[in-house]
Amino acid sequence: MGAKHEELWRKTLHNAFPGAGLRKDVTVLAEQIRKFRNRVAHHDSLLNIDVGFEMRAVFSLAEMINKEAADWMRTVDRTRDMGIKKPISPLDTVVVPSAQAKLDDGPLSAYICQPGRFFQEVGHMAFYEEREIGVDVPYIKARYDNVLWSETEADRLKLSEKREDKKLGKVMASSLEKGWAPGKYQVFILSQAGDPDHVALEKPLQNDRAGKGSAFVNRQRYTSVHRLRHAKNVWDL
Repeated sequence: MGAKHEELWRKTLHNAFPGAGLRKDVTVLAEQIRKFRNRVAHHDSLLNIDVGFEMRAVFSLAEMINKEAADWMRTVDRTRDMGIKKPISPLDTVVVPSAQAKLDDGPLSAYICQPGRFFQEVGHMAFYEEREIGVDVPYIKARYDNVLWSETEADRLKLSEKREDKKLGKVMASSLEKGWAPGKYQVFILSQAGDPDHVALEKPLQNDRAGKGSAFVNRQRYTSVHRLRHAKNVWDL
């Protein structure tokens, strides 16, 4: 499905995906499904995998092949029911360095990062910046991966009848205005203060260590809302 097969796509392969617009749209979904399939086939633990997120890619690709078949697949899908029964991981929050990846623009709040970056299944996101975790720990309202990021795509999404697409389009447009480069991204739509699922800590959690070994998070690490609420500093997590 790569770019080197563009001619094959145009001549014949596109016929297998009548509901798809571009080859790259199919490629993105197929690659996500391939990685998920490998985790399952190689007996990797699924306890920390966001199965619902992965299954959306399966249904989206199926819809490009045959919408009625995709609708039927959704009606018989049992992954959600099975997922509810799995042991609950106490690590329900990911801590990330906010740097320039967090978008705050009025009613819009999002975390934007590179596509394909792996995250365990979590419900909240905390931000580490200037050697402390901030008091706001937003709830993750939606997650999208391998999203085409452009002004044209933002305009298309904002005209969608789906509320979720409209919100994503507004986030995209705002980020582009603030200097994000066009391309592909993974994005988390986040809650804001006042939302019932939004968590606010009593005070920031500081990193009071210095020197070698004092770095708390470079890429991401996991903790829980419970630990965040009761910690005195980041090292209590």
